[in-house]
Parts: sequence; structure tokens; C-alpha cells
Amino acid sequence: MEKIKVIFIITRMIKGGAQNFALLIYRSLNREKYEITFASGPSTGPEGDYLSELNAHGLNYKIIPSLTRDIHPIKDLKAFFEILALMREIKPTIVHTHTSKAGVLGRIAAKILKVPVTIHQPHGLALGEAWQVLDTPQIPLIRRLLTTLEKVLAKFTDKFITYTQVETDEHLYYRIGKREQFVVIPYGLDVEKFADKVTYVARGTLENRPPIIGTVGRLVTSKGHRYLIEAMELVKKSVPDIKLFVVGDGFLRKKLDSMVKKLGLADNIQFLGVVDNIAEFLSGIDIFVLPTLYESFGIVLIEAQACKKPVVVSDVGSIREVIKNGQTGLLVPPKNPRAIADAIIRLIRDKQLSKRLGEAGF
Repeated sequence: MEKIKVIFIITRMIKGGAQNFALLIYRSLNREKYEITFASGPSTGPEGDYLSELNAHGLNYKIIPSLTRDIHPIKDLKAFFEILALMREIKPTIVHTHTSKAGVLGRIAAKILKVPVTIHQPHGLALGEAWQVLDTPQIPLIRRLLTTLEKVLAKFTDKFITYTQVETDEHLYYRIGKREQFVVIPYGLDVEKFADKVTYVARGTLENRPPIIGTVGRLVTSKGHRYLIEAMELVKKSVPDIKLFVVGDGFLRKKLDSMVKKLGLADNIQFLGVVDNIAEFLSGIDIFVLPTLYESFGIVLIEAQACKKPVVVSDVGSIREVIKNGQTGLLVPPKNPRAIADAIIRLIRDKQLSKRLGEAGF
């Protein structure tokens, strides 16, 4: 039987939630039924990448040299023709695009070449709440143009895959696509991989060592690290020996490090950079905090819950569909260091609540 040819297109394969989810799909497809080609732009940067994992799983991987995250008319046009040429070579039956830029260029190319099936997985709608926390300047005209373009592209998109109903509803609010085009597929996790790990930080109980807070995410504006650092200054007043370990890297690393020193928190906060085994890290902390300004899902939240850790997270995006406030975690207003600090102190002092939230989340 002839294999069904599938091409997956994503803007870059750095270590992030969208890339993690995409890799999970690629690894899981039946190789006897599908011939898979994975294409992305260059994946350089401090965040690290998943290229070694792609190679380990024997996926056919192609680089689209001109495909970048930021809008750049000349590079974007070149990237479009590079994608078009790759599709002509492969002749796919299914095109599955991920994230905004790859979704626009890939779906236009698929339409021109009359690809039978086109699937788009936005990993959060950049035109909605996410637009307010982009790391690049926000130009209203570009937003309007992109909204119109997404509406047009939806007309020849067979299916959209979203993480949550909130994400689906956000598309429908902007009149992008019809309800029957959307399929909600939450992120799945192999819980067994998160059990009984050797940790990056000291084992022990809160009685014989300082409370340990952990966070994981790219060091970019949208992840809100500055608000957690400001919260730690407040927590330190009540818990002087508090520790925060930050996993991840990005263009804000130096700025955040300077902020830590300026606030006198050098002994309390440590940046660990990119960590390969998140389960090992999460198993050694007491409380997980995600001060994010927008999330389409928040994969690291369920990873923390798989380790039975209580979570504190900003009430933004689809978070309410992932975390139930007071039941499986604590939700706090975004950009609010005082609220973050209060939630952390509450969990440190109320060990029964901390344990109950961790077990309920699991």
C-alpha cells in the first residue's frame, strides 16, 4: 500500500510548548502508513532546540532557510517560494501547519498546489489576547491585515486543531473559521515519565531546607518573569531563605539577571538555563509558579502536576481550562507581584493546602 505523504511546517523548532506538542504528534504517527516530512526555519537561539530529538526518531527534516518568526516582507516572500518548492517535490496529501507565520505561508502554498487536506494548529491566536504581550512592536494596521488574512485562509483550511475550547472560541470571536472546522485536542502526558526522578535541586522536606520555588519558560516578555522576581522580593520579607530556580533561556536573560542583583536577590534566585529533563527538575521543587501573560495551554503546568506539585499561575488565556482555582492550583491576576507573593506564602505556610492542590492536580 502506498504511504500517505504528510508535511508538517512550523516556524522554528526551539524548545517551547508548540514545538513539544508538534514533536509528540510526529513521533506518534504510524510510519507504515505515513511518509512524514518535517520542515521549519532555522532553530538558532539561546532557548535550545529539538533537532536532536527529530534525528533520534528518524524524521525526514528539511530547513526552510528564509522562514523566521518576525514579519519581514522580503524573507517571508522567499520563505513562501521555498515552501512551495518543497511541496512540489514531496507532493503531500496532507499539509499540517503550526503557529501563525508557518500557517499563513504553508496554507497559501497548499491552496495553490491543490493539496487534498490542509490542517492548521495555531498554538494560540496571536491576534487576540496574545497580541498585547508580543515581544515585537504592535502595529494596529498589521493586526487588521492579519485578521483579514486569517479569515480568508480559514475558507480553505479543512480542520483547525486547538488545545482548549477557549482557544477555539477566541477564533470564532474574530470570525475566523466555523465551529465545525475546529477540533479540540488537549496535550497528553505520559505520567510515568515524571515519577521518582533524580532531582536538579536538593531533596528534603520544608522542615529541613529552604522552600524551593521553580518556574520553566523562555526568558521573553510574554512569560512575565519580571513579576515573579518582584514577587520574590516581597516573599523574602516573610521567608528570608526562600529559593527560586528558573529554567529556560532567552533574550531577557541579562536584563533579568541584572534585576535580581539590583533587588538584592542574588542569594535567592538562580538561573539554570536550558534543562533537558524537566521531570527531574520539577520533582525537586516545592511550588511551581508560572507568571505568564498569555498561554494557549501551558504544557509545563500539567508537567508540574504530574510531579504532584502545587501550582500558582496567572489567570490568562486558556489557563482556567487547565487549572481550577482553589481545586488544582491557585490563579492570580497577571502582572501582579503582590498576588503572586501572597499565593506563594500561603502555600508555604499551609502545607495541607499545598499537598491537597498537588494531589488534586495529579
